[in-house]
Amino acid sequence: MNILKLFLLSFIVIWIQPVSAQINISKLSADIGLKQNIPSSKINESNKYFIYPEIQIGGKFIEKYLEWDVGWSYQDDGQNEPLPVADYITYSYNSHSVGAHISFYPAYLSETFSIPIHLISGFSYHFVSKQYVGGYDFTGSSGADDSYGISTVDLGLGLNHNLMNNFRVRLDGMVYFPLPGDENSDIKNNSSSIQLGFDYLIN
Repeated sequence: MNILKLFLLSFIVIWIQPVSAQINISKLSADIGLKQNIPSSKINESNKYFIYPEIQIGGKFIEKYLEWDVGWSYQDDGQNEPLPVADYITYSYNSHSVGAHISFYPAYLSETFSIPIHLISGFSYHFVSKQYVGGYDFTGSSGADDSYGISTVDLGLGLNHNLMNNFRVRLDGMVYFPLPGDENSDIKNNSSSIQLGFDYLIN
């Protein structure tokens, strides 16, 4: 849970920064996208990505070309029937995720840079619930429900376009890299997502 504590500490630090640091709350966001399940299944490849919603609050971070945000998202793989695989236990996964990110908008840094891209970096903590659906392993044993947490370092690249003075649309691609030493140490696969986001910018 050290990553979760770091997330909370980072949020507190943002609030206690002096006014001269130019950190504010000036952005509300809503995203909808396709996200690879965390953890991802190596067998059920046909249902690898699932629709998920995300909401965020954020603003400027020190410089006009940097933005911070903290957000919450939810995903559910919808797996409610055992997979037709011999000696395999099928689980269904759902997760609540909280994350903190910094985005770099190079177009705000230089007027000569006109490509509307942005770079995203940060981290997330995923509260995963694992539910036994059916099936047995090679010993004849069934599965059991479980829950645990996964910490990830998040990196992404996005495109953005201002629709009006106060509205911006984004298309973001993200990759999530699990950190070692989490409660569920067998989760080593990266996960990814693509999402369409809408920002309301508060002047």
